This record gives sequence, structure tokens and C-alpha cells, in this order.
Amino acid sequence: VPPPCDFSIKSKQKQVGVTAGGASVSAKGATSGSGSITCITKTPTSVTKKVAAGNAGVSGAAAAAGNGVFKNLVTALTNISTTDDITKVQTQTIGSGGTGGAATILQLADANGGAALKEVKLDLLPIGTGLGVVKQTKQGQVTSSSSHKASGLGNSVLKVLNAHETELKLKGI
Repeated sequence: VPPPCDFSIKSKQKQVGVTAGGASVSAKGATSGSGSITCITKTPTSVTKKVAAGNAGVSGAAAAAGNGVFKNLVTALTNISTTDDITKVQTQTIGSGGTGGAATILQLADANGGAALKEVKLDLLPIGTGLGVVKQTKQGQVTSSSSHKASGLGNSVLKVLNAHETELKLKGI
């Protein structure tokens, strides 16, 4: 059984602030990650190659002045998993937050992932039969993408869940 060819990327950001009187506060930030993996499994009669890549990133900004309050939470997740017959790409962006009084928030999130699979199987027939080599190939690609943009101003509440999944099943070798 070949080893798994899996990986995941998660970007997360949290911003919280409170102001009163003549105070003001602002916060902004961004975080992101990307990765790729290549897995090759060889047996005497087959070669399997799996290549996967993905990224996840979030950014946010928040501000309050006078009597204001804000909470801004945003997450992006890319997950790629494989088994013998199934390659799955999951992406998800999640956001929540709220503002009160003289406050505002903005959040952006992106998650992308993809994988390609190619398997070649050779059946070596006995020499002298005149039949040679039988070659079977299976291949495919799978992608998923999720993103969102959300904002709040004054007295506001927001919640976002944007999740996608693509699954590729290749059988027959």
C-alpha cells in the first residue's frame, strides 16, 4: 500500500479592539501559506505519480474610535488527501465578526488546491507468446477553490462559511 500523499494549509487571523472616550485604534494584517508535494510509488509492474499543490491566505482590517468595539475572525483552509482510488481536495473560508458603535471591519479569505494523478500499469506477458506488453493508464486532475469578502460598520454582525470539495475516483487498474 503506498504511503499517503496528503497535506493541508491553514491561515488564521484574529483582531479584537475596544475604544472609549477620545481613543482610536486600528489593526490590519495578512497571513498566507502555500505548498506542494510529489509522491511516486513504483512496483515491478506499475508506476504511480501524484502531484498536489495548494495555498491559503487571509487578510483583515479593523478600526474603532470614540465608543467603539470590534471583533474580526477569519480562517482559510486547504486540505488535500489521497487513497489508492480517491484524491480529494477541500477548501474552506470561514469568517465571523461584529462591530458596535463607531467601528468597522473588513476581511478577505482565499483557499485554493489542486492535485494531478497518473498511474501506469504494465502487464509483462511471457516472452515467446508474441503478445508483448499490455499498458494501462489512468489519470485525472482535481481542483477546489473558496473565497469570501465581508465587512461590517456600526452595529453589525457577520458569519460566513464557504466550503467546497471535489473528489476524484479512478478505478480500473
